[in-house]
Amino acid sequence: MQTVFSDVIGNISLSSGVVRMDMLRLIGEDSETKQARFDVSGQIAIPLEGFLRTLEAMERVRESLIESGVLTKKASEQ
Repeated sequence: MQTVFSDVIGNISLSSGVVRMDMLRLIGEDSETKQARFDVSGQIAIPLEGFLRTLEAMERVRESLIESGVLTKKASEQ
C-alpha cells in the first residue's frame, strides 16, 4: 500500500460517472498578497458511488471530531 500526502484537495469535477479531485501541495506564499501557493501533485479518480460512500465516512469522522471537542460547528451549521 502506498501513502500519498496532500495539503488540500483542489478542483473537483464529475465526468462520465467518475469524480476527479486534484491533490494540491503547498509550495510557498506569494510575497505580495501573502496568499498560500499550491501546485497540483496528483489526482484522485473514484467512481461516483465510491465518492458518495467516502463522503458519508468523512462526515461521520467530522461529527465524531465535533463530539469530542476537536472541532466546533460554525454558527451557520447549528
